[in-house]
Amino acid sequence: MLLTSKARFNVASWGRQSGKTTAGLQKLFTVPLKGKADSVYWYILQNHSAADVAFKRFVNMYPRNTQSLLFEKRPNETDKTVFIKGNVQICFKSGSEYDNLRIETLNGVIIDECREQPHQLWTQVIRPMLAKHKGWADFYSTPNGYDWFYDLAMFSQDHKDRGGREWSYIHAPSSESPWWTKEELESARSSMTETGYRQEILAEVVE
Repeated sequence: MLLTSKARFNVASWGRQSGKTTAGLQKLFTVPLKGKADSVYWYILQNHSAADVAFKRFVNMYPRNTQSLLFEKRPNETDKTVFIKGNVQICFKSGSEYDNLRIETLNGVIIDECREQPHQLWTQVIRPMLAKHKGWADFYSTPNGYDWFYDLAMFSQDHKDRGGREWSYIHAPSSESPWWTKEELESARSSMTETGYRQEILAEVVE
């Protein structure tokens, strides 16, 4: 749904181990290849360790025999940046010190595990960076109470219900993932509280 969404801003509530980060990496794998030259895309996670894991997964998505055809130069492991031909940069960032991210102009961004990051990352830093190129943004998280991710999800649902096209809301519980079999779901449910199961697996907001 994320790859086919025509909305500029997509809010996706995911269950645990349901392919959240994989879907985001796939979007950053395909969208820049079809987009404009001289573009910059960011993938933001809650800390540098998580960003490093995502960066390495992303580089490995490109078959080695095609990397020389797609890459302008070798990925920079220190800056966690991939350089695609056409002067396209795909950078993996930590949102933990969001004030240090104010320098770039972006064509697109994914904020993963966004409820674990401060809301100012979006409102004060990233949103203005999308203005020049009318860039897009995706927000991914497993819900946990009534926080800024919940507010964003409610806003996007209301916008969509009123016929708006700029925002979209996607609900993706773990039960929709192929590796979460019926038996695996039952096993997880038996070892979790009902509240925990609804939140972590069904991606529901619970009290």
